[in-house]
Amino acid sequence: MAAKKKMPAKRKAPAKGRTTTRRMEPVKIETKSTVGRQEAAAWLSELARQLAAGDEIELERKGVHFKFGVPDEVELELELEIGEGRTELEIELQW
Repeated sequence: MAAKKKMPAKRKAPAKGRTTTRRMEPVKIETKSTVGRQEAAAWLSELARQLAAGDEIELERKGVHFKFGVPDEVELELELEIGEGRTELEIELQW
């Protein structure tokens, strides 16, 4: 009698209205561009709105879309450097 071939298990699709979450490899994205003050303010305002509204943030930068979770408490770091002819302000959130 011939042995039966074992078929690979099929993955079930998530129930309608649900999404699956999978672990990603570490990702680091750094972008730099020159924008007007109003555009920078609008981008920061949208980030702040999402941060205040819930536990997820969605960002799109240069055609790449990211969605990630944020806990109720985060570490906030502010760095200001004022030099000759240049000022640098860095705002960093970590969790």
